[in-house]
Amino acid sequence: EDMDEGYPGELKLKVKYTLNNNNEFKWEFIGNTNKSTIVNITNHTYWNLSGDLENRDIRDHTLQVMAINYLPESVIASNLGPITVGFKKSKLVPLTLANSPVGIIST
Repeated sequence: EDMDEGYPGELKLKVKYTLNNNNEFKWEFIGNTNKSTIVNITNHTYWNLSGDLENRDIRDHTLQVMAINYLPESVIASNLGPITVGFKKSKLVPLTLANSPVGIIST
């Protein structure tokens, strides 16, 4: 709706979820507006990818964020401080989080 939360334009958003034969999960956000405006879409979905419903941890999970665009690290650092966790390259999640005082920042 135009001026929803103070932003101009009506946003129409599509989300596409894909799981391929290599067990790679991908989601794509595609949005269009009828006026110039800013859009910042995020996702806070969490899954147990092991398929084990009794042992719900992430010790064997790896994560890689293959985003097309990234906020420059200098901008992030000026607001949050030094970046200690990034997932441009695939990493084991628990080892990475153990070394981070603030958690995951997808850079």
